[in-house]
Amino acid sequence: MYAKIRGMAETQDPVGLALVNMGVVFGAIWTSALTDRVHVSSIMGICSVGAASAVFLFWGLLASLPMLCLFGLLYRLTAGAFSANFTGIAQRVKDNDGAADTGTILGFLAAGRGIGAVASGPLSEALLHTQQWQGQAKLGYGTSYGPLLIFTGFA
Repeated sequence: MYAKIRGMAETQDPVGLALVNMGVVFGAIWTSALTDRVHVSSIMGICSVGAASAVFLFWGLLASLPMLCLFGLLYRLTAGAFSANFTGIAQRVKDNDGAADTGTILGFLAAGRGIGAVASGPLSEALLHTQQWQGQAKLGYGTSYGPLLIFTGFA
């Protein structure tokens, strides 16, 4: 949908979707491998900065299909990889409290992710309908997606 409002052909949508999915796969592998070598908070910091940078630079300044594909790949490489950090988080909690149950820790992390996923739907819809920046800002920021873009980058 976003590609269409930016004037890109609908036949190019599958390319972006494939890159998004490819980014998730490689991101999960990458963060899982790093979790064994680097402290999980460092990995989450890298992923957060990477995801915010992808949103603000590549989605916000989007002007062409290659930039959209680069955004999809980089965003999902970093933001899509957060769930792969769950085992590293559980391990750090167990290191601090040996009596902590790994299943309970993972359950709480998954529940938090689920609550965020459910809450983000109505919130995204509300942000798309504000349209307060439409036509007043440049590139992606000046579309109906502008407020959503800013929220996504900061969240």
